[in-house]
Amino acid sequence: MIGPILIHQRKLPSSYSYLASTCTSLRPALREILFIGTDDAKAIYNGVSTFFPGSKNIQCFRHMRNYISRKLKSLGVSDNATSEFIRDIFGAKRPSPRSVEYGLVDATSEDEFDTELRHYEIIWNEREIEDRKTDSPLFYKWFAKEKSAVFKKHLLLPLRISAGLGFAEYTTNANESVNKKLKEKVNYKESQLGDFCESMYSMIEAQNKDVEKAIIGAGPFELRPEYKEYEICPTDWFKLSSSTRHDQVKAFLNAPLKPSRPTLGEASTSASQCSVSSKRHSISIDLRDTSLPEHVFTDVWEKAADILGTDSNIVQAPGEDTSTMLVISKSGKMPHYVQIFKSGKLHCPCEGYKGKTMCSHTIAVAEKRGVLDKYLTWYEKSGGLNIAALAKQGMPKNPQRKPGSKCRASKRKSTSRIEISTEAVKRRHTYENECTAENDMESNYFLKFVTGTKIRVCYGCAKAIRVPPYVPAPPYDVVICRKEYRSYLQDGVPKLTLTPQNVHYHLRETCLKMKNPEFDKDTVIVCPPGVKERFRDVHRKYLSCFNVKY
Repeated sequence: MIGPILIHQRKLPSSYSYLASTCTSLRPALREILFIGTDDAKAIYNGVSTFFPGSKNIQCFRHMRNYISRKLKSLGVSDNATSEFIRDIFGAKRPSPRSVEYGLVDATSEDEFDTELRHYEIIWNEREIEDRKTDSPLFYKWFAKEKSAVFKKHLLLPLRISAGLGFAEYTTNANESVNKKLKEKVNYKESQLGDFCESMYSMIEAQNKDVEKAIIGAGPFELRPEYKEYEICPTDWFKLSSSTRHDQVKAFLNAPLKPSRPTLGEASTSASQCSVSSKRHSISIDLRDTSLPEHVFTDVWEKAADILGTDSNIVQAPGEDTSTMLVISKSGKMPHYVQIFKSGKLHCPCEGYKGKTMCSHTIAVAEKRGVLDKYLTWYEKSGGLNIAALAKQGMPKNPQRKPGSKCRASKRKSTSRIEISTEAVKRRHTYENECTAENDMESNYFLKFVTGTKIRVCYGCAKAIRVPPYVPAPPYDVVICRKEYRSYLQDGVPKLTLTPQNVHYHLRETCLKMKNPEFDKDTVIVCPPGVKERFRDVHRKYLSCFNVKY
């Protein structure tokens, strides 16, 4: 949508200041704006900040990424090395929204950013020396001097979270899209002021027509679910007078902003009480944006959308427990009891759930309760499809057994994991950490390459070590490993493995101390011969701050 337009010929702070002063004088409430997004042009925010005293400036990731890429190119850095620098700074986004590799820009504080940046000094210098064939690396010094302060003030994670973006990147793509349409309208040529204003007027008229079409559901756009109250049936719309239509459009445009997440489970009703049939609701997370196989879950997504089409299909179960919902059954008379756990897990007793650990009923409930993303995260961590259970779906309960025969009880002792208290977890974890033997590989810290392994997450900071199949650049392709009693949560209950298991840490003292407070620089870290043979100079330099025993 095209908003207020300022026609100017000089990119000065005073030009942008005039736009801000005009907008705030016409609508004083705009002075309460908390965040202003811009590209890397300082004149914009410097010009408007006076009129938005409580605002903070968040800058466009795309412009910053392009600026750094151009700088690397000007230094003579190759495209492959440039990609590695960009990955270190901005991380790597994957098809699944829950599978990301964090970068410098995702630091949770300025101190963490500075610490991470110092860790990259050796890596970046070695990379640039090897790529440019030079003895004088320049990029790290330039970045630390010119861009470090900009990142800490305008791009870090806390600022994005407070702006409501979460881990997502901020870009000015929407604004640039409007700019492109304006340029296309004048054929990318200079125009006389009168001609330009006529072009803008025709674009705004076309925009208003699109708004009117959206209200009656006849154009290229549609109203978001939370604004369905302004929708009118086409037959009723054309019975209205011109002034009434104008008032209806004005009321819609003046409506207060509402959260972008759809209001789930609401039936689509028109403002004119026109009878309309229930529509299939779209799930807030598209199946294609997840790591789930489409050929298995397409039908699940479609059935969940059908269930959400009628508000009465999902209701809360009787009683004070709000974690149980009743969902309509399409195949039987009795509804399904879907239970929601704190861990993100949802459980349904239907047959479809047993093989997939997911069904249309759990998806519909998760969507309605606003926990779909948490449910998908739990599902990914739990291992996904149970192929064995999926293969047995629809088979007799006791195949290859005579009807009525009892199952033989096993005399073996159960080796399943047990539930214990949080205090017991801490005591046992502390005991394990104290039982270190200098010559015992299983109780000592030792080094391991991540290549050819399934290592993903640091046990200390819980952040990604790697996102397969990507392998981090040296020295971060090596991790510190140790056998420990691993603590974890299952359905909100703290548990502990019965036997020590390999856990992995970043090459950082802070990560190790999160689980092992006694760790210090004098603690021995064993380097097996097979790992030592694969070491490069960058590995040895980076590990010089640890007490590595070769």
